[in-house]
Amino acid sequence: MNYTSENLRTDLLVEQLKKDTTDGREKQALQALVTQMVKLFRDDPRPSYWEEASTICEVTSPEDYHALLLAFYQAISAAQSPPDLELLRCFAACLRQSKDAISGLGAPLNTLLGFLTHATSFNELETQYCLLHTIGTVLDAMVDIKVSGIDKQTVQTPIKNRLEALKGHHEPRTALAARYALQALDRIPDNDSPWQVFCQQGGTAISAAAKVSTAALNLDFETLLKAVPDLRELYAFFADVADKWTERWRESEGVKDFIALLRGVSERKGWYDALRISDAFVQSGALAALQAFVCPSKWQQDGLFWCGLYSQLERRWITSDSPARDQVQSFINWTLQQPFLQAMLVKSNALLPCWIHIVADTMKQPHWKKNLPTLKRKFPLCFLSDKKQYDFQMKALPHEYQKQTRLKDDCNLLQAAKLQCPDALLFFADIKLRQYYTRQSRLDIKRLSGATIPIDSCYINLSLVEKPMGKDQQDRQGALSLLQRMKQETPSADKKEVLLVDLFKPRKLPGGSYGRPNRILIRGRAGVGKTTLCKKITHDFYTNQLWASDYDRILWLPLRKLREEYSLDQFLKKEYFDGTPEADALCRELQDLNHTRTLFVLDGLDEIIHDQRPGGSVSEAFESLLNRSNVIITSRPYAVFPAGLEKYHLEIETIGFHDHQITSYVHNVVSNGTIRDQIKDFINRHWIIKSLVQIPIQLDAVCFTWGEGLEQSPEETESLTTMTALYQAIEIKLWNKDLLRLDTRVNETLLTEERARLFRSRQLIKAQAREDLEMVEFIAFFGMYHNITEFNVRTRHSIDNHFGKPSEDNLRKTSFLRSSDASEGHHNQDYYFLHLTFQEYFAAQYFVHRWIHGQDLETLDHRSGKLISIRPTDFLAREKYNGRFDIMWRFVTGILHSEDKDYLVSFLETINNEPRDLFGQVHSRLLMHCFSEILPVDDSPRLMHLSKILESELAQLLIVQSQYFIRNLLASEMEFPEHILSTLIQKGSTAQKKAALGAISNRSHISPGLFRCVRDIFNSSHLDDEEKLKGLAARVICQNPNLSQQSAIDCIRHSSRYVSYNALIKLRNQTSLPENILREVVSVFNGEHGDDASSVVASQANLPESIIDDLLSLLQDKNGKIRENAVHALKRQFLLSQTVFNHIVDLLDDQDEEIQGACLWVLQEHCNLPQDIIKKVASQFETSASDYIVYMAGSVLEHQNTLPESTLEQVWRVPGDSHDAWQKGFDILHKHGLVSPQECLARFKILKSPDRFAIAATYKLFQYELPPPEEIFRHCVSLIEPDAPQDLQRDACRALMQSKSLPVDVLRTLFGQFDQLSQNIKVNILGILQNQKALPHDIMTSLCSRIAGEGDQTLKSWIIPALHTHTELPENVLEALIVLVGDDSLWNGDPASDLLCQQTSLPSKILDSAVALLSSGKFKVNYNAARILMKHADLEKQVPRWNSHFWVGLFRAFFFQPLEGLLCSKDRDYIYITTTERSWKISIKEEEQRYKLKAALEAIQGDLDALLGDKWNELGFATLPRKSELHG
Repeated sequence: MNYTSENLRTDLLVEQLKKDTTDGREKQALQALVTQMVKLFRDDPRPSYWEEASTICEVTSPEDYHALLLAFYQAISAAQSPPDLELLRCFAACLRQSKDAISGLGAPLNTLLGFLTHATSFNELETQYCLLHTIGTVLDAMVDIKVSGIDKQTVQTPIKNRLEALKGHHEPRTALAARYALQALDRIPDNDSPWQVFCQQGGTAISAAAKVSTAALNLDFETLLKAVPDLRELYAFFADVADKWTERWRESEGVKDFIALLRGVSERKGWYDALRISDAFVQSGALAALQAFVCPSKWQQDGLFWCGLYSQLERRWITSDSPARDQVQSFINWTLQQPFLQAMLVKSNALLPCWIHIVADTMKQPHWKKNLPTLKRKFPLCFLSDKKQYDFQMKALPHEYQKQTRLKDDCNLLQAAKLQCPDALLFFADIKLRQYYTRQSRLDIKRLSGATIPIDSCYINLSLVEKPMGKDQQDRQGALSLLQRMKQETPSADKKEVLLVDLFKPRKLPGGSYGRPNRILIRGRAGVGKTTLCKKITHDFYTNQLWASDYDRILWLPLRKLREEYSLDQFLKKEYFDGTPEADALCRELQDLNHTRTLFVLDGLDEIIHDQRPGGSVSEAFESLLNRSNVIITSRPYAVFPAGLEKYHLEIETIGFHDHQITSYVHNVVSNGTIRDQIKDFINRHWIIKSLVQIPIQLDAVCFTWGEGLEQSPEETESLTTMTALYQAIEIKLWNKDLLRLDTRVNETLLTEERARLFRSRQLIKAQAREDLEMVEFIAFFGMYHNITEFNVRTRHSIDNHFGKPSEDNLRKTSFLRSSDASEGHHNQDYYFLHLTFQEYFAAQYFVHRWIHGQDLETLDHRSGKLISIRPTDFLAREKYNGRFDIMWRFVTGILHSEDKDYLVSFLETINNEPRDLFGQVHSRLLMHCFSEILPVDDSPRLMHLSKILESELAQLLIVQSQYFIRNLLASEMEFPEHILSTLIQKGSTAQKKAALGAISNRSHISPGLFRCVRDIFNSSHLDDEEKLKGLAARVICQNPNLSQQSAIDCIRHSSRYVSYNALIKLRNQTSLPENILREVVSVFNGEHGDDASSVVASQANLPESIIDDLLSLLQDKNGKIRENAVHALKRQFLLSQTVFNHIVDLLDDQDEEIQGACLWVLQEHCNLPQDIIKKVASQFETSASDYIVYMAGSVLEHQNTLPESTLEQVWRVPGDSHDAWQKGFDILHKHGLVSPQECLARFKILKSPDRFAIAATYKLFQYELPPPEEIFRHCVSLIEPDAPQDLQRDACRALMQSKSLPVDVLRTLFGQFDQLSQNIKVNILGILQNQKALPHDIMTSLCSRIAGEGDQTLKSWIIPALHTHTELPENVLEALIVLVGDDSLWNGDPASDLLCQQTSLPSKILDSAVALLSSGKFKVNYNAARILMKHADLEKQVPRWNSHFWVGLFRAFFFQPLEGLLCSKDRDYIYITTTERSWKISIKEEEQRYKLKAALEAIQGDLDALLGDKWNELGFATLPRKSELHG
């Protein structure tokens, strides 16, 4: 496509519509534009529109054509003086485009006649001649298109009379024009034009002509038949004849036949028909061919023909340039030399000599008149070239045959129509968008090296996992390990991977409805590749047709660009349509909410959430954009979104690269094979490196840095096994590059690339670029201090003032920071670090420098820019337990270890000082993370001592956490020392072995040494609780089958079903198992865990051909269970192999119901099954007696993209009484838009047994957020009554649970019969009440009385959640609830404490009861009591007054079952208790409080000692001080 909205002209528009190659969407948009042009011309046929209106006639619909023609009629009829010749020419051109017979042309002809009569009366010769010429042209067109309906009396006769009167006019031009028009008039309405006769008779001639060497001529004779009556196309054909004419061609038989046919057609009626054909030759310049046409012919003796021909030649001469004029003059010379013409001049009347005189005078060829008689008079009409006005008049004479080449540049009609045509505007906007995104390398990726590479050559699909809604806060609180922090855990069971191409595929949406997710949130940490993903989406859409069936356009908007804009309209015009005349209209259409095929990709919502401007925030200003119905929004995790945002249909998390994607990326960006292998080996040998490089920017850093600094032997790279060492190496390499960009000079000499490589230490680099390095460190610490990652103009201004120099130039020249948008001016850009870890690294460098030199940390107030100073020890004390600084403290440790171990010890000892975590979990995790950056630690006695103490604390915490099932087990983190685990496995008690094995099974990596310890357990024959231990060992072994394939096989073969089960469970997570393990898995298909074994095989990305063959053979096994598992195992191969597909389909007819079900389960993977398969599945859905088969068949149909109408009608006839099958049927129908309240009611009324239908319809309509018809709804409610079948009551209750706002009368009806219902239905009724947004007062009162009274204690646990909307319960109910909290069963204690925590406040009496529960001695009761007190009590005032046994209960709860986000620390005379919601400062200044604290800690120590057992000290861990001594 070589045009845009700016350069599109009307003739190009017509040309595009006529092309067969124009695609459907372009043709639709251009056709809509033509229709809009017609509407505008119909309403306002102004002169500037005439030419364009006539041009578009050939591509209009019949309706639009008639509208155009009528508009021309009206314009001609409305003229107060002779119409403009341009109008008449355009009218004639328009008229000719009709392919159907038309009527109603009498009015314009009468108008022309009136003007002709007037001109004749007043002897206006020029006007008279022009009108006659025009009438002749219009009549020509009427002849060609078979006009009918011209009344003889009122139109034809008056015109004929006028023409008869003028045919003898003394002016030759006038006379000839009148005679010509009379000839045309005589052929209306029923005569065929000469061109139509030619088309009817021309088949033979055209076939003959086609035999001529068409390869040489390149002429398409068939065009003649196709073009008529579009004579403009016909004349273009004759122009081609003129270009190709040769003597050889002229003498060919085919061409002779062709010319003879034309001559024969013209001879039927004489000179008029001859002139119609000759005009085609003349106007197209085919004068050589015209000679063959003229001689010989019957009419060559007709003087009127020659007069008309000379008139045509004169017009051709006047309207042409020099070469064509010479050609005309040569032709006339030829005619004058012909004997027959000389003879005619002797015999002829005066008209023919007059015409020779006329052309001689016009063309200034007096010698042509030499032998002619002298004329007795001069002619008033003379078109000499020196009389410019006549020259122009001749050029303006209507001649609609010529293809217009002088359309006005402004194309007024086209431009006006574009502004009012939505389809065209969107189409032109799409052209602009495509050009914008595919030019200037906008979508290329910029590497750390500074090079840019196309995204399609380096992009490896990021892993996208679907994330359950509402999980953010939970994940945020748990993000404590490095792997969690980097978001590199293997996706858990509730997070399934999503392919980019499948993002908009229909699925279950929040609320349970089925449909396409249109609002999608993609979260991801800094540097994980969110912007790269946006580029990939945009690139693939505009180049690879990604989501082309869903959207016509994508707009990728980095939201940070909107900060300086006050409207989206303003931004779009500046960004995409700058300089485009119709920019306003294009922006209007793009923003129209009715256009559902526009997808906005809004990148970086977190970057504008907190930005303020006069009148509100940036996000509020663009709320309508953020709330569009078709949008992808990206954001960093945990961003708190504005309250006004609409809900998302799907939440996705991008988690970086998987292992195979890392390999692909390295292959794409590293060309040297040896270096590629070195990098991959280095990554695979170190878990921390492997974790880091799953972030794309960090993988790029490793690849770029490898050339120098990382390119070492395996022995040397052992020093790079910590995150700090890796970042130090990367930093050096990047500074080597940046020194050149910073124009660094050494001894006044500009640094060269070769010399820059010699700066291999940070000290050398700092000596050359001290100010730049210190500025980067200062900015990093400033950001960490204020919790900001984007450094805007205001922030940089404060930093510039602090350093006394501008920062922009240097910031953009350093590799460690990037600008928000390189296309903006430097002064408008925000800067951010490549990845948050780089910011943390440089902040750590700043801290280390100040720590070593004993200097205060300095930063700036974020608002005022004033200097802030703080001692490093004070800052460490304040922030050491702040999870936001965890990575920074790691880096501080690693940097200090590489620079000065004494300062490192001082740093770690300061961490051990107060404030100190009372219970050790938070403190030990911090130190564990810090020590992970120290390898080895045996080179310093002081470090060794600290390490031993830490290891003992970690070992004890492992036992505590495993005993009490605490989340976020420390031992599951990769930083947890492996030798603690190996010690416990080798020397610990059975419980300790179990704890260690359980922790190892949750680790993402394991060393060969630790693996051997686990394998020893598996192979041991003398163990207590042997089966349990070996089962745990099997989980570890099969999670790491690459370390020993034989061990994994031994686990599968183990005689214990428990052990083999655990092995298979872990193997399911492996997607590329070797063939020998897979073969062993297949061998247990007939065992008790055959289902799990088939799941292992089914999870493989690819299966060896031999395994596939084995599975196919098992499909024929006599054992049904084996056949079923073989089917399941082939799930993935089903889509890859036609052979497998055919085998699975054949088994649909198996007699075994389980086999049928398995096949249907596999068929769900195919969303476009062949019609015959769909028909078979639909038959099973409709006719099977098995509810299981009906449901599975329904699942297959549900996953199909399209279904025949007959199949959808079958779905309405769901068989049997299966509630699940009915629901599945509704989901299928809803997916295809067939479920509506009206349709459901119509179906309901014709059913004989409507119970199941009513339940399913109510359930699903509520779920789809559609109101069920009252009749269906009430029928569903009526099924909940004591005498109804239990299953109907249960399912009806479940249907009503889908609504949160049931009518009050229904709630009262249901609850009114509560006591008459069975226990199971009572629970379901309570489930209905629990789901309501609000309950009537009488029901609420009754529920409260049931809580407070005597009754079924189990039922109370269901009543309690039903009260969740009541935040001010009566005191007697509160008293009953606090009693239930004392029940240490999960049935009542947890729901009761939840409800008490939801209350606005609690009376002191209830709080006292909660305090009393702290002394229960039951950990679960203690935990719930602590939750209630931390929610409602003023701990600062109350805790100091409590008895010591209450202190013991509270602190036991904190230690053994800590709340999420809890930190309890001691700092001199105070205890600080902090949660994610509140904090308390409890004084222990008094001796009494210190005693209570000591008692609590001693109690905890006693519990811990009992838990560890008598032989703990024999394990070799360091002896720790008692907790009461540590915090004394």
